[in-house]
This record gives sequence, C-alpha cells and structure tokens, in this order.
Amino acid sequence: MLHELIGVNNNRVELAKDKQPKEGEPEYVVSSHDDKFFRENMFVDFGVLANNTNTALNEYSEFKKKHEKVETLGKYSKTHPCLLTISLQSEEMQKVLDSIPELRQKSGNISKHVTLTCELSRLVEERDLMEISRVEQELSCKENKSEHFNVKDLFFVG
Repeated sequence: MLHELIGVNNNRVELAKDKQPKEGEPEYVVSSHDDKFFRENMFVDFGVLANNTNTALNEYSEFKKKHEKVETLGKYSKTHPCLLTISLQSEEMQKVLDSIPELRQKSGNISKHVTLTCELSRLVEERDLMEISRVEQELSCKENKSEHFNVKDLFFVG
C-alpha cells in the first residue's frame, strides 16, 4: 500500500508534494530488514495497519510513562539526595540509563509510522479508495448484472 500510494525508492519514502523534494523535507527509511513494525505490516490492508499503528502508539505511551515516572523521581532526588538511595537503587538507575537510547529509538520509529499512516489515511480519503473498494467488492460478489451497470454509472457520470 505504501509503495502504491506514496512510493518507495531504495527503501526511502519522501512525503514531498512534488517530485523534487526540498531541503529539510522528511525522508523516511523503511526496511523490512531493520524495521520490525514495517516487516510485520508491509502486506496488511489499511484497516489492520491503522489498528496496529494505534496499538504501537499505545505501547510506546506506556513505555514512556514508565520512563517518565522514574525520570521524575530522579529529578526530585537531585533536590533531596537522600531520596535517591531510598527510591531508586543503583540497579534501577542503570536500567533507566540503559533505556534512554531505546526510548529515543522507539520515539523516532513510532513517529515515522504514525506520520506515514496519517499520510496514507489522507490519500485513501482524498482518492475515495474505501468507496472504490466497496464497489469492487460488490461487482465481484453480486450476480445481478443490472446492478453492475447502476454502480458503474455512479463512477463514470459526467
């Protein structure tokens, strides 16, 4: 779907309005080798993709909340040093420090996929692809040929 609606060139997606991207416009790398979310969702339909993106966003929010809670304790403990030893043991602090790169990576990854899903959603709505899909489904499943001509007239009038 991403390849058909936006275009993928050398595992890169450019969201430029025209074909010549300007300096500073976002370019996203999508690779089934490096990107687990892309690998798991590259062949799913739009509805499943939207649900999976929402689920990934919720998981990231939960991960970030846990990280922020520990970070807040760390900030508060700077004003009250005795709280640092009470609230956060050295092992917990090490876990927090180790999770910072993972948080940054997840943030960039979820941001990329939410942006791409929003762009796909915009294009699906703009091109009325859900309605076209519905009509295609009706044409392939209904046997009454006279109804097919009525459906055809909806799209090819004027």
